[in-house]
Amino acid sequence: MRARTFYILVAFVSVMLSVTSCKESEQHKQKAPHNGHAVYYWRTTWQLTEKEKNFLKDNSVQRVYLRLFDVVNKYDDYDGVEQQGKLVPTPQATLHFNEPYDLSCEVVPVVYITDDCLSADTLLADKVVTRVAQFCETNDLLWNELQIDCDWRKSTRDAYFCFLEKVRSKLKAHNRSLSSTIRLHQFSQPAPPVDYGVLMCYNTGDLTDKKTLNAILSTREVRTYAGKLKDYPLPLSVAYPVFSWKRLFRGNNFVALLRDTDIDDSTTFKKCGSGVYEVCQSFSAVTPDPTIFGMPVYPGDTVRYDFVPTDTLKLVKQLLENEYAGLHQQVIIYSLNEKDFSKYTQNEIESIYTSSW
Repeated sequence: MRARTFYILVAFVSVMLSVTSCKESEQHKQKAPHNGHAVYYWRTTWQLTEKEKNFLKDNSVQRVYLRLFDVVNKYDDYDGVEQQGKLVPTPQATLHFNEPYDLSCEVVPVVYITDDCLSADTLLADKVVTRVAQFCETNDLLWNELQIDCDWRKSTRDAYFCFLEKVRSKLKAHNRSLSSTIRLHQFSQPAPPVDYGVLMCYNTGDLTDKKTLNAILSTREVRTYAGKLKDYPLPLSVAYPVFSWKRLFRGNNFVALLRDTDIDDSTTFKKCGSGVYEVCQSFSAVTPDPTIFGMPVYPGDTVRYDFVPTDTLKLVKQLLENEYAGLHQQVIIYSLNEKDFSKYTQNEIESIYTSSW
């Protein structure tokens, strides 16, 4: 009799665990913020190539996260004596349209803000929302959501969350929602006061460290934080990287990221190992910083080339989706740039957008 009771109890517990697991899985599915395929667009000019237009069409992209401008602290030395010499949050690198936005894809404006701006201006939330609204009206962009991108830390968390609450309140008055980016290291902090977050699954390593083998995406780093997904109290999507970069070092010191530099040019570079190149002759390089006009590169400098192989993306995607069942409902690729995604086959791009490999 006791044995029968024991087996009945075991069966009951098994059923309850199964139901609980299903409920958790269903809860995550219900929390998914959007459905469909999406991309980030992170350039200062809007002008798509034919391959980029085909990318949107071939992959049935439904949403474009469009960076409009950055907000950084700059010295204001021209707006009156009182503000002379003070750091003031200032928009820069504003998106310019070389052609109209005529896509059927939904637009989500994105504003990047450095965390040192957050306590410098109590009216910053007003200014950001107003500028976004004016920008979208001027460029005929319909929008129902704003996303804020900020690499906030514990020391700036309170100021950032206060800023988000003000932004969200202003958006709600017009039935618009607010999202924010979430970096892996921010999983150890409380969730920001937004409608949902986008896990930026890249820049996981220290790009300034010459010993970092791949600063864009490390499976080990993702595995360290993946377990926190189940308990994270905010709906999430994930952005996966299909970009590469070149890190310039002088000795062991990081100098800059290089853009539009051909490391396959054997007259300028000599390959020294996996992803490591030595500079053979001087040249002036382009960097992502629009304020730097020509970065001098000298013989003896080294360049580390970081690129995320499909197998790494595959492993990371499986790892995250195993922890959070709804993550596959909206998958975002970073970014819509022919120079980036051309390194992957169409089958590989499709596999990033699908939930199973």
